[in-house]
Amino acid sequence: MPDETKPPVPQPADDEDTDHLPADDLAQQPAGAEDAGEPLSLEALQQRAAERDDLHEKWLRATADYVNLRQRTRKEVAGAASQGLQRLAEDLLPVLDDLERALEAANAAHDFEQFTHGVRLVQQSFRQALEKHGIEPIDAAGQTFDPTRHEAVIARPDPDAPDGTVVEEIRRGYRLGDRIIRASQVIVAKNPQPEPDDQPAEDEPED
Repeated sequence: MPDETKPPVPQPADDEDTDHLPADDLAQQPAGAEDAGEPLSLEALQQRAAERDDLHEKWLRATADYVNLRQRTRKEVAGAASQGLQRLAEDLLPVLDDLERALEAANAAHDFEQFTHGVRLVQQSFRQALEKHGIEPIDAAGQTFDPTRHEAVIARPDPDAPDGTVVEEIRRGYRLGDRIIRASQVIVAKNPQPEPDDQPAEDEPED
């Protein structure tokens, strides 16, 4: 019978053992496989030095661009904040003028009702100025206590209000959009829990 044994698969030659390879095969080795101990030519050294200098220059430019960007961003943020404060001041200064005129008129007329009316007008103007900048009061009285918007100062029993309800606002809170500027200081109803009517009967002792 013919021998069906397959011929052995040739194994690749060891990379470090190239003595048995012909000169043509050695010439076809990958580029860069030169002897590590062989000194580089002057042209190769100059090329590498030029590449190093180019990379160093690019790094310096990138660093300078980053520093300039950071400084420019800081100036823009500071400028935007200053402009926002200026717009707020421009809207609040007329309110201060109204308050000063109300005080002068009340002092001249010695009329408490006129003074009260003037203060209310100033209060209304002040609130409108705040709302113009997105600053609005937080609803508190009659609302369910919310620790993210309310600050409980006192908890007291109140039979007319459900447990955990704000029954009184001590200091009004304000928000800017979804951000809380100042939480409302409130009094919260804390009613005792009713005891269950049905008490389990105690087992009578056996005779």
